[in-house]
Amino acid sequence: MKAVKEDGTINLYLADNEGDMGKNDLTTKAKDGDQIVWKLANESSIKEITGISKKEGSISVFSEGPAAKSSTEWTATVADDAVGVESYNIDFVYEDGTPVHVDPDLDVPPAT
Repeated sequence: MKAVKEDGTINLYLADNEGDMGKNDLTTKAKDGDQIVWKLANESSIKEITGISKKEGSISVFSEGPAAKSSTEWTATVADDAVGVESYNIDFVYEDGTPVHVDPDLDVPPAT
């Protein structure tokens, strides 16, 4: 995770271990039992991650978490029977103290 201020707007750049990247939104594909890690990149311009939570009305695909390991890293575990797309919220504090909120998705397709 890395934040960049562009034309006065703070954007969150996300990447997953599959090489997918996104700006303020990234749909990551996961499998049952996968551990999901949200971690700040070097020189991320983020002071801290203040929260990661399921978006209201979204399904839950996690058996554990999301939970803070530190102010710069959060983890969750995908449930063994999870299928579907979970929309979730990421809240963080930008380096100048501005609170920021984004809402990416996590996709758990049916096992094949």
